[in-house]
Amino acid sequence: GILKDMQAISTLPDTSQYKYLLAKAIAFGKLGKSDSSLYYVAECIKYGTLKKNDFYRVRAYNIEGIVWRIQGEHEKALSELQNAEKIIENSSEEGLENSISTLLGNIGGIFYQLGDYASAKQYSIRGLASAKKFADSTSIAFSYLRLAIIAQEEDSLDLSSRYNELAENEFEQLGDFASLAYVQNNQGDI
Repeated sequence: GILKDMQAISTLPDTSQYKYLLAKAIAFGKLGKSDSSLYYVAECIKYGTLKKNDFYRVRAYNIEGIVWRIQGEHEKALSELQNAEKIIENSSEEGLENSISTLLGNIGGIFYQLGDYASAKQYSIRGLASAKKFADSTSIAFSYLRLAIIAQEEDSLDLSSRYNELAENEFEQLGDFASLAYVQNNQGDI
């Protein structure tokens, strides 16, 4: 079982060990086995702490936040995502700041689900700015989409329509037709 797996991977290089733990956390999460996913997330966090690697810890907290969100535990999700945000804000680790756009978007999404549209908008705008800074097309597209959905909730239909158009352009360039269809449906609702 798990102990046998852990002994086998302990002989791998650090990066491989972490990637293995994270892959297990993600796989169990996708299978809907949240307890197993959260176990491996906790192992990732311990491993990142042991190795003094903030990137490892941020990725793990982000996955943990997503698992809690899927379970409908939005407060727990928000707490874990904000743990990752604090790590990024206090870290001097190279390359860590370019992962902030996805994290900010996830936090914005949680605030949206909690009905706190002002905070959702604030985090989504920050995520969009970060995504633009690092030319992260996927995060740019989802930031526009999230902003469109928030604007629609706030009855700012013209603004929502403009954000949908921006999201649509990004998803077309990415070839993400599933998300593009969602945006077009959203635009049709407006």
